[in-house]
Amino acid sequence: TDAAAVHAVRPEPERLASLCRRLEATGAYVFAPHPDGRRDHLVARQFPVDADLVEDPATAVAAGALAAYLAQAAATPGWSAIEVDQGDAMGRPSRLRASAFAADGVVRRVQVAGRARFVTRETVRP
Repeated sequence: TDAAAVHAVRPEPERLASLCRRLEATGAYVFAPHPDGRRDHLVARQFPVDADLVEDPATAVAAGALAAYLAQAAATPGWSAIEVDQGDAMGRPSRLRASAFAADGVVRRVQVAGRARFVTRETVRP
């Protein structure tokens, strides 16, 4: 319902995995309006299953899917653009920009952009 509720989410990994398997989903993406009140600004958290991590700080695929969902639900055809703040709850903030073009209730194109920076580097040797 709001950003505080999104940041308060504490999924139970086993129950989430079971639900995702039943729904044939790869994880849960929870979102709500950003506290700044802009209609195109949201906060989100991504909880993937079977991915060796509990939470993802920036998920372009999910932001694109959210833009597509909102564009398809829009009353008028055309481009819908959003900004998604993700990763704040885990101390790794990100901002993704996603847009989608829908006409006649069909999403025809999705674009996602953002900036990234290295936070760690690892080397794996056999």
